[in-house]
Amino acid sequence: MRKGNLPRSEQIRDLIALPTPCNDTVYYPANLAILGTQGKYSVFMTMSHKSGQAYIAVTQPDRVRFRLGGSPEQMSDIYESIPWPEVEMSDGNGNFFYKIAPSLQELEDYFNNFDE
Repeated sequence: MRKGNLPRSEQIRDLIALPTPCNDTVYYPANLAILGTQGKYSVFMTMSHKSGQAYIAVTQPDRVRFRLGGSPEQMSDIYESIPWPEVEMSDGNGNFFYKIAPSLQELEDYFNNFDE
């Protein structure tokens, strides 16, 4: 996955448009960004329909960060193995699934294991 600075995300109604490392844009519910500012950290999987690349993204107090990227099968396996509770959010855009990390430190520790 390409590292570096990505363009800033922008809010479009009740969704956040997030540029991906593969030069596409994915969308996630703005409520997840609000949770991040409240000290609740989430993990979700998203996919670029342009490239077919899938990503694991995490919310932080001031941004969303892509932590891993790969095939949809790889990212799905990793997402399913994350040991935290999964939440389903439903709105006019459909259903969106994410997991809640116990703390920012546990979130960082969990994903730092993939960097080794």
